[in-house]
Amino acid sequence: MLNNLEEYIDPSLYDAEYGGYQGDSDLFLNLIHEGNVLDLACGTGRLTIPLAKKGLKVVGLDASEPMLTLAREKSKELPIEWTQGDIRDFYLDETFDLILMAGNAFQALLLDEDQLRMLNCVRKHLKPSGLFVFNTRNPQENDFKDVDKFEFWHTFQDQQGEAVEVYGKQQSDPSHQIVTYTTKRVWKDKETLTKIRLRFTPYEQLMDLLRKAGFKVCEVFGDDQKRPLYKDSPSIIPVCS
Repeated sequence: MLNNLEEYIDPSLYDAEYGGYQGDSDLFLNLIHEGNVLDLACGTGRLTIPLAKKGLKVVGLDASEPMLTLAREKSKELPIEWTQGDIRDFYLDETFDLILMAGNAFQALLLDEDQLRMLNCVRKHLKPSGLFVFNTRNPQENDFKDVDKFEFWHTFQDQQGEAVEVYGKQQSDPSHQIVTYTTKRVWKDKETLTKIRLRFTPYEQLMDLLRKAGFKVCEVFGDDQKRPLYKDSPSIIPVCS
């Protein structure tokens, strides 16, 4: 997984594009109101910082040191512990009331063994009364179609305020449940290309993995608004203990 970080090379650009997203804030920020939290794949602190502002004791862990550097700069006044590490293999000398992993980061785990290693590691760091909550996209037929020409996705303003148009295409490997996305970002005078591989794990397989790792699945949401999971729901969001 650690070589699958091309999308995160420029933390400030990533933060400009995704740092303002709040669609999942009600879900992830209101799971507990006291105690300590571990935010896995925390990036530049999109959720870590608001959790700390609520008065919770928070640890943010991410594989990218540049992302953590920006997170530290954004949170100088807050007592957040920022830690560089692999979500499959980390050791922190404490257990947590809540462990969360947002941004569909679970999909960066491309092998069964990677997924199970991460879940086992989380299990070891969760208090007996604690919760583990994460999201992953709910696989749909269109996710595995090949798109050979760039399609327009969205526009955002970079850190200098310049408009950036974002386009994407994809190649699928259904036998391994993996899709490789190529993203093109276009400015007035330049463009960049990045790639990322993501795995789409079906519901039944995901539930089996969670049981193997010793989790009890308390409920499963189908989107950030905590609606029930249906076949065509955009997400699978397990709430585990």
